[in-house]
Amino acid sequence: MVEQYVWQTLPQYQNEEIDVYITVGTTPDAKTFPAHKLILNQFPYFNNLPFVPDNENKIQSVTIPESTPEIFEVIFRYFYTGALDPEKLKAKEIIEILKLANKLDCQEVIKFLQSFLVKRKSNWIEHHLLYIYRISSEHKFDKLQEYCNGYIDRHPELMFQLSEFNTISEEMLISLIKRDDLLMEEAVIWELVLKWGLSRYSYLSEDPKDPKSWSDEDVDEVKKILKNCLPLVRFSLLTSQQFYEKAHHYIVRFDPELDDKLLQFYLVPGTSDLYLSRQADINESKIITDSHTVSQILNQLSKVINNEISSYRDYYDSRSHNNYDLKLLLRGSRHGFTPKVFHELCDNRPSTVTIIKVKGKDEILGGYNAGEWKSKNGYGSSKSFIFSLKSTSYGINVSPVEYNERALNYGINYGPSFGLSDLIISGHNFKYGGKCYCKMDDYKVHIRNTENNFSIEDYEVFQVIKK
Repeated sequence: MVEQYVWQTLPQYQNEEIDVYITVGTTPDAKTFPAHKLILNQFPYFNNLPFVPDNENKIQSVTIPESTPEIFEVIFRYFYTGALDPEKLKAKEIIEILKLANKLDCQEVIKFLQSFLVKRKSNWIEHHLLYIYRISSEHKFDKLQEYCNGYIDRHPELMFQLSEFNTISEEMLISLIKRDDLLMEEAVIWELVLKWGLSRYSYLSEDPKDPKSWSDEDVDEVKKILKNCLPLVRFSLLTSQQFYEKAHHYIVRFDPELDDKLLQFYLVPGTSDLYLSRQADINESKIITDSHTVSQILNQLSKVINNEISSYRDYYDSRSHNNYDLKLLLRGSRHGFTPKVFHELCDNRPSTVTIIKVKGKDEILGGYNAGEWKSKNGYGSSKSFIFSLKSTSYGINVSPVEYNERALNYGINYGPSFGLSDLIISGHNFKYGGKCYCKMDDYKVHIRNTENNFSIEDYEVFQVIKK
C-alpha cells in the first residue's frame, strides 16, 4: 500500500511538485517527508534555514534528528491544514510536540498546546510537576511555567512529598523553606533539606553514616552544599529530643557557634527563641468560615472531651463549654487528596476533627475522633461523633457513635472514615475517582438524606488543642 501524505488529500497541492525532503529522526527509525518549500517558508525556522540541494533530483533537503516521525507528523499536518487535534494525543506526546514546535518557532502551536494542557490536563501536570517545571523553564513555555509557579505557591508542602524531591534546584528549595506558612513540622523540613544536600555529595549520598565519623573534607563539602539553606531551617522549633536526635550532631560540625546558641536555648530557661514560628494565620477553616458555626463544633468537642455527654440531648445544649482551639494538620487543596498524604500527616495524632465540603452541594460533613488514625486495616474504638450542616445556614446535625468498637474505620487506602459505612472516604485520590458515601450503621442518626456516593471539593483535618 502506497503511503499517502496530508498534502495529497488537499486539491490545491495535488498538482504541485515536491521540492523539499524533510528527514526526521535517526537511523534506523528515520523517515523522509516530501513537502513544498512554498508551505515551509511560512514558518521562520524553514525560511531562515539553508537547505542542502540534492544534485541528482534537484530537490532540497533538511534533517531534524531531534524529533521522531510520529511527533513530526502532527506538526507536518498543521503546516498544510492549520489544524491540531490534541484530544487524541497523550499528554507526554503533546509535550514532545511543544518541544518540536519551539525548535521550529511555531508560536501559534506553542500557545494553543500550552492552553490545552492547562485547561484539560491539569491533573497530569500536577502529577508530573517537576518534569513540566523543568521543560517549561528550559523552553520558556510561559503558560506552563505560570501554572507550575502558581501551583507551587498554593501547595508548597506537596513539593516535599514528590519522589523526585532531591532533584529540585537550590533556588526552588530556598523559596520553599523560607516561607512562613509551611504546614510541616520543622524536624521533617530539616530531614528533607539534609537528604537533599547529601544526595548532591556522591561519597555520602548512599551511606550518610554517622556525622561524627565524617572526615573534615566530608563536612566541608556538605556544608558548602547547604550553606544557603541552613540559615532558613528554624532549628529552635524542634523539640529538644528532635534537636538532639536529628540535628545536633550535624550542626555542631557545620556551625559550632549556632549549635552553642541552640543548646543554650534548650537548656537555659528564659532564653529567647531564635526563630519566628511558621504557620501564621493558617489554623482557620477555609470550608466553615462562619465563626458561630465553628464555635458550635468546638462546643460539641469540648463536651465530648470533658465527658459532659450523658444523653443524646446534651449534644444540642447551646451553653458554651469551649476550652479548645484547632491546629490544622491537613488541607486537601493544599496538601493533596491521597490516602498516603492523609496517613503521613494525621496518623498517631490524638483528638482530630475532619471537615469535608461536598462538591456541587450546599453540604458540609465531618467527624470527631478522640483517638488516633492508623494505616492498618481494621476498626478502632473512639469517643467520637459525626455531623453535617449546610454552609448557608446555622445548625449542626450531630450523630454520636452507638457501636463504639467500630467507631473508626482504618485502612491504607482510607482517609478519615467513621463506622462500617457511616462516613467513608476512600480511594487512591479522594477528589478524583474517590469512593465517598454515608450510610447508617454504627452511629445513632443518618447525617445525609441520601446514601449515594458524593465527590469531595475539599477537606480539612484539625488537631484539637486545649487552650
